[in-house]
Amino acid sequence: MAAHAPIRSAAARTWALSGTALIAAGVVSVLALHVVALEEVDPVRRTLSQYALGRWKPVFDAGVLAVAFGSVAVLAGLVRTGLTRGRGAAVALLAVWSACLVVVVAFEKIDWSVGPTPTGYVHRYASLVAFLCLPVAALALGRAWR
Repeated sequence: MAAHAPIRSAAARTWALSGTALIAAGVVSVLALHVVALEEVDPVRRTLSQYALGRWKPVFDAGVLAVAFGSVAVLAGLVRTGLTRGRGAAVALLAVWSACLVVVVAFEKIDWSVGPTPTGYVHRYASLVAFLCLPVAALALGRAWR
């Protein structure tokens, strides 16, 4: 397959562009929290999930879900164009990344002022798996295109 294979269908292009727009919207909404919630959460000393423990939870959740669903849409576009195989490592890793982001939203972060919780640990480990899967998936995609 050529390194710069053209997008073969309007549907694949729509998936890819819609996914990119969702990811951008999610990133912008979470980055905006660094500005509007600066007095509540120190973005240098706290994890992003700290926003979900306060009044900005709906914005944080929407942003993370936008990135998750946008990632799935981009993945669908990649598979539809044939730029990646539907059963390859990159697809599996990107699917796990997206699923873990949904889990991160579904299970609240540990509020250390209260103490650890089972749901907090689910959130923590889903975050870890997600952020390990994304760069490995990117490497797998790059290797396949090389």
